Amino acid sequence: MRLRRLILDGFGPFRHYEFDLPEEDTACLLLTGKNNQGKSTLIQALRLLHGATKVARRIVTGRSSEGDLLRRDTEDLDVPRLMHDYEASKATIVGEFVGFRLEVRLDAETGRITCVPSRRIPRDTWSDYMLDKVRLPFGASRHVVALLLEQLDLVPKGFYASKRAIWEQRQPYFRATTVRRTGHTKRQRRLTALGAPLISLLSQAHENGAMSKLDLAEVLDMKVEQVEDFGSWVRDEWRRQGD
Repeated sequence: MRLRRLILDGFGPFRHYEFDLPEEDTACLLLTGKNNQGKSTLIQALRLLHGATKVARRIVTGRSSEGDLLRRDTEDLDVPRLMHDYEASKATIVGEFVGFRLEVRLDAETGRITCVPSRRIPRDTWSDYMLDKVRLPFGASRHVVALLLEQLDLVPKGFYASKRAIWEQRQPYFRATTVRRTGHTKRQRRLTALGAPLISLLSQAHENGAMSKLDLAEVLDMKVEQVEDFGSWVRDEWRRQGD
């Protein structure tokens, strides 16, 4: 997750403060200032936001809109001393990330520190084990699942490309399998395995530039020059079955 903006209201020495973070991957952020000007307060706000991300992932949509931060992230904090000029009763820390907004609320009267996400936080990483848990019931490949997750905005942009680069670096392995002949053509077997809607979605991703023809051929397990003919055949076959 990439934090774009930090907004503090009634937190520490800040009555209201907005702080934009650099978006360049190579940027180095340096905080300078006199004593008691808020340098440590900014670091503390970032720590609370980090702790809030752990809780925000567990909030179930429809059941609850907020949750308390974990005790290990707040047990050393004296909430009233975090308020503006030690007098305010409430304070908020807002983090604006790419694609969502996360708010941390501090209440001096109750001593609670809670988080309120604008929506469920997308996962930064999906392990191969998690991808397998998703794909195996449908008989799809990791490439298909990773691409669909990116198309549905459930993972950051570039997720499929980074996963594919990792998979290409690994040594290929071969596993003997027994193929049962069913009397169908290779096209029909592939259509049955993946389904026409999924193949059409992959073709649309290729036409929109989200997936190269080489990637599509790898997912469909066929030669590059066969991809366009196979896509046309699938559309005709789907249309024929619908009629």
